Amino acid sequence: ARKKVVNAMLFDDPDAPRKSLPKGTRPYIDKRTKWTDLVRRMKERHPPIAHWVGTDVGFELMHDESEIMIKTVLSCLNQGVVVLPIHDGLLVAEPHKKITRTAMQEAFSEYTGGFVARVSGEPYALAN
Repeated sequence: ARKKVVNAMLFDDPDAPRKSLPKGTRPYIDKRTKWTDLVRRMKERHPPIAHWVGTDVGFELMHDESEIMIKTVLSCLNQGVVVLPIHDGLLVAEPHKKITRTAMQEAFSEYTGGFVARVSGEPYALAN
């Protein structure tokens, strides 16, 4: 539910003034909520990504994610670890979990230049 709303915000065209909520988000948001209030609340609650909200950056972020995943898969393969990409995650044998997590964190850190990264099951950490 929240993902639909966040995606709508990241794919929102800043040049198109919005009078109503994006299609598909109505079931998740109170009908009295105004789009401008929702954007303001999103920016207040998530300051690290506030500059992206309402900027139509969604496709660029999707590309960045795919580049990070490709780099992670190649790193794992170079270490003899076979991984199966599944949408926005990787399936890997339990004994190779640490190698894969490290490869993903390194790819993320290298690609983003130090943004905050989180890998499932791990605490938040500042990437270098």
